[in-house]
Amino acid sequence: MENNNKNIDFKLQETIHSNYQIVRKIICYNHKGSFWLIAQLIIFFAHLLPPFPVLFIWNSFIKSFFIIFLIIGIYKTCKALLSLGRNLSPFPDPKENTILITEGSYKYCRHPLYQAMIIISLSYSFYLGSLLHLFLSSLLVVTLIGKAKREERKLKLKYEQYSNYLIKTPAIFDGIRFLDWRN
Repeated sequence: MENNNKNIDFKLQETIHSNYQIVRKIICYNHKGSFWLIAQLIIFFAHLLPPFPVLFIWNSFIKSFFIIFLIIGIYKTCKALLSLGRNLSPFPDPKENTILITEGSYKYCRHPLYQAMIIISLSYSFYLGSLLHLFLSSLLVVTLIGKAKREERKLKLKYEQYSNYLIKTPAIFDGIRFLDWRN
């Protein structure tokens, strides 16, 4: 029985040490682009803060448009997740043993998940009419652009056909210069 407890203690210590090493890599070395992920999560969850200051108080008719766009953003998120399948990674660095996805949501946009997050963030911010939330949306856009550009550098190295896909397909939003850097 005592030998069993020592074995369990050793496995627990080994697990703690392994988890510590993972966290250390993420925090100290920007492992797999983790800084971008951490920034994205902080900004996204900061949207749960109460609105401040409220700049606009919309009537229910106008609020319904923002709700529709919020639903569109959620739909686009689900569609992009289904398109990615097992290739999904929260990090900008692509996973090993994956394929380049250029169909489904990725046929029209190189970063449909980021597009969906921006739609959700802006819809929610305008719904609240909050300056704080509009600022958070702006920060999220800048963060997602940085994350997308790192991701694209890694994808170019991993997939030789990515350069051709990059030329033909808009980054996040077609026609918005800072959200589509093809040119």
